[in-house]
Amino acid sequence: MDERYARKAARRLRASPKPVAAPMDAPHLGERLGLFQLIVLGEAVAQVVAAA
Repeated sequence: MDERYARKAARRLRASPKPVAAPMDAPHLGERLGLFQLIVLGEAVAQVVAAA
């Protein structure tokens, strides 16, 4: 029983791998920004209509 507990504890103490930066895709980023702006604009219009 103690041996199993020690193995589980050792697994938890291992260092996790370091994160790696994802490659940037500029055209895709521009498309996402455009979609984000449409969503924000749509939310603003919906709030103005609801308030009126």
